[in-house]
Amino acid sequence: NRTLLYSMLESLNYTNIETTENGLEAFEKMKEQYIKNEPYEILLLDLRMPVMDGFQVIEKIKNNNWELPEIIVVTASTMDSDIINCKKMGINYFITKPIDIQQLNEVMLHVTSKK
Repeated sequence: NRTLLYSMLESLNYTNIETTENGLEAFEKMKEQYIKNEPYEILLLDLRMPVMDGFQVIEKIKNNNWELPEIIVVTASTMDSDIINCKKMGINYFITKPIDIQQLNEVMLHVTSKK
């Protein structure tokens, strides 16, 4: 899914893309960017990642008092509780798996137009 998402984003002309293997690695990359005072603007985040899930990544960002980037949750989960928890955490954008390039494009255009 990560490779497919990366390819889709490239085909939509997004070029400044970084990927990680798991949630802990994602958090560590975010930490590096905050230390450099160059935080990510957009984070595509799977709720079900190994080592640290998406909810834990968001909590760690908040616990460090960092400003949340625009977060787009990429998930196969259609559970209402996951969506409710995301909305409580300030997440309003969702892309469902299997990933549809048109849905990805619409969400990315909406998020990037807010910048």
